[in-house]
Amino acid sequence: MCALRSFGLGEYEARILIALIAEGELTAKEIAELSAVPRTSVYEVVRGLMAKGLVQGSGKPMKFKTLPSDELMRLFSRKLRENIEFLKRELPRVESSRREEVVNIYTGEVALNALKEAIEAAKREIIVATSYLNTTIKELLASADCRVKIMAPNVGNLKFDVRGIEGVCHGMILIDDEAAIYLQQRENMWLMMGSGNFARFYREFLEAFIKQKSED
Repeated sequence: MCALRSFGLGEYEARILIALIAEGELTAKEIAELSAVPRTSVYEVVRGLMAKGLVQGSGKPMKFKTLPSDELMRLFSRKLRENIEFLKRELPRVESSRREEVVNIYTGEVALNALKEAIEAAKREIIVATSYLNTTIKELLASADCRVKIMAPNVGNLKFDVRGIEGVCHGMILIDDEAAIYLQQRENMWLMMGSGNFARFYREFLEAFIKQKSED
């Protein structure tokens, strides 16, 4: 029965088809008795099997029978080939569209170069939210060729879409296996918390920073 259901048949459809294959021609009453499908559901299920070309009905009282076994095998074989062809077409598309998560940690001059390359390659938008916009970041943002939004207290006379915000601070807090990233302005706080890969990334990031500072 599981094999038949793998071809898209419901449980009742599989039961009735097996009963017809085993016994040949059956009335609706006989189908209900042999397949354990409720008699009130037999006609609806049989009509579905007939629409799929697997069952035929004729006579008075109406009797139902399956196609010959060799024809059933051809139908199921064709369905199997169609499914395989579908998978051949679609699986590579799904695989190629998958975005793998890549996280790298840089320091020093390598970090500045990585950020510069990312900014220069940006196509849509760059958003900066910081409690202090230093000269280095300003110079890097000057090379952007897309829309840039900046939220900082010291925006100055920048050509970007800027918004001066006072009294803002932000940071991260690691709590056991969780990481909390917060942005606060006066009494208002925005907080993002997570565990798993999210927390592991920020722990590795902060630990790398702490290790470098201890070696300086």
